[in-house]
Amino acid sequence: MEPCFFVRADKRNIRIGVKDISFIQSMGNYVVIVTNVRRVVTLLSIQQLAKFLPEDQFLQVHRSYIIALSEVSSFDSENVVVGGVTIPIGHNYHGLLEERFTLLVSEVRGKAALIRRIGNNM
Repeated sequence: MEPCFFVRADKRNIRIGVKDISFIQSMGNYVVIVTNVRRVVTLLSIQQLAKFLPEDQFLQVHRSYIIALSEVSSFDSENVVVGGVTIPIGHNYHGLLEERFTLLVSEVRGKAALIRRIGNNM
């Protein structure tokens, strides 16, 4: 059985599969859990929900956002694209994505290109 949890929304308990989560957005005392199928709004803080997420699969990139690393399609120093949605990277979270991914960077020195690896291989 795949990892999952239930949240209370619309007077029902809704099953959320961990592998189905694209990202989580904080909205005050509520969070919006965005999956590949639906959006679920529930009365939880982002910190409460983060305790139930595997640290090797999710990363907080902003005080209001946690992303699924498997759903990242691109990123730069200011934003990350997850499931077609552009999410800001907070000032205190810069560099965390590079630490989690292998990033190949070409450095041209003279006529030869040198490839260096940054971060961990997932």
